[in-house]
Amino acid sequence: MSDNPNEEIDGATWNVYEKSHPTWAVKLPVDVTIPTREGVVEGEGGDYLCIDSDGGLYPCDSDTFEEMYEPTNWDDLDEEGLD
Repeated sequence: MSDNPNEEIDGATWNVYEKSHPTWAVKLPVDVTIPTREGVVEGEGGDYLCIDSDGGLYPCDSDTFEEMYEPTNWDDLDEEGLD
């Protein structure tokens, strides 16, 4: 992805985070309904909404996300470093 993948959530800004490889994620400012491959799930304000390597959306609670990922500077990634 070369640009912000989604600007449709009011008050939210997508950022790049890294675990074993970078992923796009946004900390949700409000509760949202999320269509996933497994069906519709609810994301709570404060959770992170993530995009997996296949482009699917999934929520992750903030404690888990912040333990597993750390912010990554977009400019430090090469073209192969981001799914």
